[in-house]
Order: sequence, then C-alpha cells, then structure tokens
Amino acid sequence: MRPIVIAICLATVAFAEDPAPKKSDAAAEELLKKVEAKIQKAKTVSIRCAAEVTMGKAPMKFDMALDFKEGNRAKMLLTTIAADGKQESGGAACDGKTMRTKKKTGVTEAPAAADFAEKARAMSVRVSLIELSMAFEGTFSKDPLVCSEYAFLPDEKVGDRTARVVAFVATRGALRLDMKLWIDEKQLAVMKREWVGKKGDRESRETVTYSKMTCDEEIPDEVFATNEVKEEGKKDGK
Repeated sequence: MRPIVIAICLATVAFAEDPAPKKSDAAAEELLKKVEAKIQKAKTVSIRCAAEVTMGKAPMKFDMALDFKEGNRAKMLLTTIAADGKQESGGAACDGKTMRTKKKTGVTEAPAAADFAEKARAMSVRVSLIELSMAFEGTFSKDPLVCSEYAFLPDEKVGDRTARVVAFVATRGALRLDMKLWIDEKQLAVMKREWVGKKGDRESRETVTYSKMTCDEEIPDEVFATNEVKEEGKKDGK
C-alpha cells in the first residue's frame, strides 16, 4: 500500500459547500441498510472492485480484493496504479488473532482487535476504498460518517443488469460528500459507487465498480493465513 499517498489524498479531499438539507426518502435509506445487514450477518463475504480516484490533475486507480469470514477473519489485497502506470501492491490478513500488514516500508505484525473484522465489514459499503485500506493498517476514524438526504434516482443499467440508484449526503465535520450507489435490489449487492466533493472549481471524485459482492460462499481458512502476506522475494513470510 502507499500510506503517504493515501494520507495526502484524504487530507486534500475537496469540501463541498453545505446547502440547505433536503427531505430524506426512508425507502431509499432502508434499501441501503438491507445491503449492509446482509453483509454483517453473512458467514463469509467476498468483494472484488476497481476504483478511480480523481483529485486535481492526478487520477489514481485501485484494484481491491476483500474477504471476510466469521471468527474475526479478514483479508485485503490492494494494487495502486499511478497516472504513469506504475503499480504498487500491498495487503493485510487477519487470521482472527493476528494482523499482518504489508506496506511500502515492509511487513508488520500485531495482535488483532477482537472486533476488527466486524468494524471493517461495516465500512465496506459506504466508506471510500482509501479509508478502508487505512483501517486494515490499523487506522480507524474516530468520527463516523453521518448520512442523510437519501433519495432514489431513476434506475440505470450497469452492464446488462438494472440497478436501483440511491443518492445521499455523507458528512464528517467539515467534510461533505455527495454519494450514489447502484444496487442490485434482488441480490442486495452494490454494483457501483461514487462520491463527489466540490470546492469552487475543484472537484474530487471516487468511482468504484464492483465485479463481485457475494455472501456465504465457501472460503477456505488458509485464505486468511498471515504468512501469505510477505515482503517481495520472501517465501516464508518472515
């Protein structure tokens, strides 16, 4: 992972001006909560997605693979693709007791918080991939996102599937993001997500396209083995 770049991205997210709040649609909020509840209750969760983040004139791309399993197990693989095409890979695995993380500076290992996987799952629908990757590095925001102004927008096609589009506003202190999620209502799965922040003529945007969001599929325990997270050139993870 690229912790310095990620920290800079978070620090420079554009803030939108705060307009008067709009009336919220309870049905739109309920659909989003159903997706989150399905993920939280599942024995296993697998998510595969690709993101493009635009802040100023330097767009960045990310590929992310997330797996969760009951027993406080979680794994993340993240590939960062810079504007010049340069790639950096990182990852983290929690086997229930130990968290092993690969950063640019090397591999670290520490006891895992008992509720780590539960907290990370809860972030997987609404929170940006940048912030989620930082959670796997051990950095959780102390202040949750406050969401309001839920609304349904006209249905849209994502590939050959029809999606319900839910829009809402997410705030945290001075930060304000206008968010949209494209949801497969039958499968209760997110197909696409976008947030936009604006300040004057400046705009920041993250667009995430999901190729997979499934629950209760078999995931072998060895997927979460911490020795699979290792430095380049090392075979034993030590």
